[in-house]
Amino acid sequence: MATNPKVAIAGVGEARGGRATGKTTVQLYAEAFLDLLADCPIDPASIDGVLTSSPDAEPHHMFSTWLTEYLGLRPRFTSAVQMGGATPHSNMALAAALVESGRCRAVMVADGDNRASKFSRQDKVQAMSSQVGHLSSIEPPHEFDGPYGPTAPALYGMMATRHMYEYGSTPEQFARIAVTFRAHGALNERAQLRKPVTVEDVLASPVIAWPLHRDECALISDWGSAILVTTPEYASTLRRDPVYLLGLGQAHQGYNPYQAPSITSFPIRESADEAFAAAGINRDEVDVLELYDSFTSTAMVTLENMGFCGAGEGGAFVEAGNIDLGGSMPTNTHGGLLSYNGGHGHFIVEATRQLRGECGERQVADAKIAVSQGTAALASSSITLVLGT
Repeated sequence: MATNPKVAIAGVGEARGGRATGKTTVQLYAEAFLDLLADCPIDPASIDGVLTSSPDAEPHHMFSTWLTEYLGLRPRFTSAVQMGGATPHSNMALAAALVESGRCRAVMVADGDNRASKFSRQDKVQAMSSQVGHLSSIEPPHEFDGPYGPTAPALYGMMATRHMYEYGSTPEQFARIAVTFRAHGALNERAQLRKPVTVEDVLASPVIAWPLHRDECALISDWGSAILVTTPEYASTLRRDPVYLLGLGQAHQGYNPYQAPSITSFPIRESADEAFAAAGINRDEVDVLELYDSFTSTAMVTLENMGFCGAGEGGAFVEAGNIDLGGSMPTNTHGGLLSYNGGHGHFIVEATRQLRGECGERQVADAKIAVSQGTAALASSSITLVLGT
């Protein structure tokens, strides 16, 4: 294990999101910021870096600069990044570089959007199309596929059908992932969906894009999250139990899903290998896993590609209870995108809280190493973080 970490997480915060809150995007960011300050007693004037996502529901020119003005911050460095579901993880990598270089001492990585409040039902359908390769446009090469209206669920449904074809996985095995994450969400008072479901319930929910059902698709939510990244030395002055960034890895193969050589094998493995090597750990040393689960198919291929089970073994791995609390690899302990909310930064927040032992009924006993992974562009981009105490 890495014995001299150079970057630490000193605090985390979240907005009360989920279903439509009626709040603006910057209000959700502000709520997460205030929650961060309650968690970590830093003087806001000491925050000298701010990294944000680029909101979809309420886009704004120079968003990160606009947000810092709203929050009353004067950072030395700020930027708004767009890396899809991997945006907070990408910003964590940038924050680590800023801290290690000495450019900044305390960087806030923030993420938020008010999709549930801002988007109409039709807006949500359109967003699922336009966010995946801007497939609704007529710019090359999408003049060929755009007219057919491919959406995010359709593309991830193709991933599931290909997995079923290649490996013999079943709809019941995919549904078992949704059942597990809902069980975890049921233990989380902040989760958007908390009512337990069965495999039969999942398969009886409406088909969105065969073979994916409604309960196998990420939620559309309002959300906000904030993470304070700093040096271990400074973190120790802010709280007694900072969490350390032990390793990170990135891998990217492209943007257009139709150019991918495979839709069951992805750079997820490369990003995980790099992160584990940097942290000096083996996969069996990981205590808790928080992975991007936009659909059950995403979670299935991510478990396999990260190396927690072999290619084609994800279905059996899930059915055996390995991703459950108490299993060999407790996964998405807060409920994930399928049950907690549709945000992205909460994976890192949950990993941090698990390592601090703050998760109550869903706490993984004696958790010392947590992995948080973010995915974008039909899993063609992956960023993996290894966190530890």
